[in-house]
Amino acid sequence: MSAVSAVADEGAFAKAIKASLVFREESTKTSRYSHLLKVYLRMDNISDSSIDWMAMTSVGIKAELLDDSGNPVPHPPTGSSVGFGVARFVLPYGSRLDWLISHGGVSMAGDDEDKFALIVGGQGWLIPIDRADTYTLRIRAYGIPWSGDQRRELISDSNSKLLIDLPPTKIKITKDVEQAVPSDGNKPSSHAPSTDPTAPADAH
Repeated sequence: MSAVSAVADEGAFAKAIKASLVFREESTKTSRYSHLLKVYLRMDNISDSSIDWMAMTSVGIKAELLDDSGNPVPHPPTGSSVGFGVARFVLPYGSRLDWLISHGGVSMAGDDEDKFALIVGGQGWLIPIDRADTYTLRIRAYGIPWSGDQRRELISDSNSKLLIDLPPTKIKITKDVEQAVPSDGNKPSSHAPSTDPTAPADAH
């Protein structure tokens, strides 16, 4: 499969990417909100070539938050000033991108104590921290598949294609950096070998 055919249309793009969501918590005193829920769109290139596309970095992401009954969660009163940005992405063969799709620019009214501020695609919610895992988030990412022999097309809402449509994903906070699991199924040891030449060798 050539680089052109890998990204020729939105259908081929969806087959070339394995997509999932990663959630991380950030507590800060410098932000408008005490607790931020950061959302990453994880994209693994499972094709045999690089993948290239254009996207609007905030408004090109459409988000829907659902409660434990599958109903849309209403937004608190908000004011927003989300910027319009366009970026070109290149995902080389065999690589992974953790694209941070949550952002600022949305001010929500209400008490944010003991709540996560979740802001994605120009929309915001305040959700209780102790019940965050009862919610699911659906993400749709729009853009234009683009290859090197094409002219760069001016992207807009009218010509953007649906590239990724993730079903509702349960919010599960990832607290530690993930470790790769070898093919034998055993997790790597957390013990790092000492760089001190005087240190005794491990017993076997």
